[in-house]
Amino acid sequence: MTTTLIFTQLTIREAQRRKILWVGLLMGLVFLALFAVGFHYIVAEMDKYASLEEALTITGVLLTAGLYAVDLLVILMAVLISVAAVSGEIESHTVDVLVTKPIHRWQIILGKWLGFAILLTLYILFLAGGLMLIVY
Repeated sequence: MTTTLIFTQLTIREAQRRKILWVGLLMGLVFLALFAVGFHYIVAEMDKYASLEEALTITGVLLTAGLYAVDLLVILMAVLISVAAVSGEIESHTVDVLVTKPIHRWQIILGKWLGFAILLTLYILFLAGGLMLIVY
């Protein structure tokens, strides 16, 4: 299990060194900023013309639309950060060194999977939490 956790930690460090992670975080920040500005203006107009029931319905629809956008960003991030995980190590012959050690292949794959799962969970919490804070 320790070997798997080591590979998890290495996967997270490797992802932090790649620019795509930081570009994804920047895209998330830009999305949250644009959503906040748009939501502010929509709520300002809603206060003038909509009843409370209509305002709650519109807020729910906007939150749902925002969560769909978060879903799209998370899927995009998942594909982009994991696409070169194993194949990149095979091409650069990094995996050749790992396979000669007494490490099972499933430990390498599970460690990489856990690393990406942790990164994507944090990304989901960042985007969905930011969206919920904006709406409420």
